[in-house]
Amino acid sequence: MLQLYDCFKVNKLSLNVDKTCYSVFGPNCKKDLALNLHINGKAIQNVTCCKYLGIMIDSDLKWKHELIRR
Repeated sequence: MLQLYDCFKVNKLSLNVDKTCYSVFGPNCKKDLALNLHINGKAIQNVTCCKYLGIMIDSDLKWKHELIRR
């Protein structure tokens, strides 16, 4: 199985691991689910809200953080 880091490398893409995070969301998912994710040996942080292209995305998909910013 090709790993994410290897896929980026093969396609000459860069990934800033220090700015990389993940959230678990969906209609029937467990919010407290903690996965042990690593990219190139570095652990990826689980967050409930993150900024993506200037938009705050939260794990509930409620956009409450976006409203607070304005």
